[in-house]
Amino acid sequence: MMMKTARGKKRPLISVRQGIVLCAGILVFAYTLVITAPLFKGASITVDPPSKSESGSTVLRGSTERVSKLTINNLEVPLSEEGAFAVERAYPLGYTVVVIRASDRFGRTTERIITFVNTKEPYGTQKETSDKKSGSRLESFESRLN
Repeated sequence: MMMKTARGKKRPLISVRQGIVLCAGILVFAYTLVITAPLFKGASITVDPPSKSESGSTVLRGSTERVSKLTINNLEVPLSEEGAFAVERAYPLGYTVVVIRASDRFGRTTERIITFVNTKEPYGTQKETSDKKSGSRLESFESRLN
C-alpha cells in the first residue's frame, strides 16, 4: 500500500524496518503462547485399571502431567520425574471407592474417582454377574471424571 505525501510523492505505509519489527513482535508473541499453553491447562491424571499384587493387595498405577502434588484418599503419593505413580495398598473386600486428587503449582486441582469391587481373586478373573431384578451388569472397574 502506498501513501501520498504533501508534495505528491508516493511512499510505503510502513518502512521495511517497521515491517521487520512487526514480524518479530508477532513471532515472539506466538512463541510465548505456545510455551505457556500447558500452564493454562492445569493438572491431568491418567489411571490404569487396578490390579492385584502377589501379596493380594491392590496396585494403582497411572501417570500425571503438570502436577506438583498427588494424593490418593488424602494420603500424599510420590511421583517420578516423568509424573508416573504406583501405589500398593490393602483395601477391604467389597465395593471400594478411591479418590485421586492432583494439584498443580498454582493450586488448581483435578480429581479422578475410581471404583472397583475388591475380591480375593485377581482382577479380570471374576465372572460378570447379572442383577436378576433389574437386568443390569455389574462391572469390576469404573472410572469417572468429575
